[in-house]
Amino acid sequence: MTYAFSGMLAALAGAFLSARVGGAFLGMADPYLLETFGSVVVGDTPIFGGKATPTGTFFGGLFLVLLVTVLQIAGYQIGTQYMIKGLLLLLVVIIASKSMQRA
Repeated sequence: MTYAFSGMLAALAGAFLSARVGGAFLGMADPYLLETFGSVVVGDTPIFGGKATPTGTFFGGLFLVLLVTVLQIAGYQIGTQYMIKGLLLLLVVIIASKSMQRA
């Protein structure tokens, strides 16, 4: 049931994105992949197995949206924004792996 609901939401998001762009082409959602994985990882979903919380994922996504907004207002180029988001994700993964080793 969960996978069917996820697939339905993905199809709906794809329809909205293609309506916004005015057509569909391969790889049109590639710029959103880092934010998608980032919101899950920053939202404290265990990447090595465990139970995820939708609330954590929501707040992880909210944090990344606020981070991107602040970086855009500050005038950073898109490459610098990707580097900062990537470093943030790397830091979160390192912290998560360290906490898994202690447990």
